[in-house]
Amino acid sequence: MTYSIIQKSKLEGAKRLDAEYYQPDIVKYINLVNNFKGVTLKSLGCQIVSGPFGSSLKSDAYLKSGIPFIRISDLKDFFISNEDLIYISEKDNKRLASSQLRAGDLVLSKVGNTIGVVSIVDHDIGSCNISENNIGVRFPEIFTEHNKKFILTYLNSRPGRIQILRAISGNAQPKLNISDINSLKIPKLDKSLVLSISNKIN
Repeated sequence: MTYSIIQKSKLEGAKRLDAEYYQPDIVKYINLVNNFKGVTLKSLGCQIVSGPFGSSLKSDAYLKSGIPFIRISDLKDFFISNEDLIYISEKDNKRLASSQLRAGDLVLSKVGNTIGVVSIVDHDIGSCNISENNIGVRFPEIFTEHNKKFILTYLNSRPGRIQILRAISGNAQPKLNISDINSLKIPKLDKSLVLSISNKIN
């Protein structure tokens, strides 16, 4: 039998009291991030956005060229596949401005069997929009490419995946919410290590 002993002051209030939330393996990685002075995406100035409701964009609006429209099936490990990429018009993209992303931003799947997959919008994709089943992470202008790729790598790592999957809510239809992604903590590492990780991704 494995178990965790959690101080009452460490419980996350009425938000989560289920035992699975505090499994030893999970608690170990959460403590590890905190030891590295982890800070939330929100506190880093990232803007978390959700794709538009399905009723906002019907499938008959899909085009063979235009603005890339990222669906959950396009998300692969680290990068977005362009094999079956679809597009939307510039007009629809402007209408759905709240879910627009640009090169360097991240896309996460928020539902389905691949929930929590994280991919980066590379320069080949460029400015794009995302479907209702995705969540986007917009980085502030001051963020370097190295920092973006470090965060991409971290969220795809074991500690990052644990945080993401720990945030899933709902039983019948598990999903991720904007508030969950806002609260994800990113460890603060030495600049040379961040650069090394980014170079490996390149």
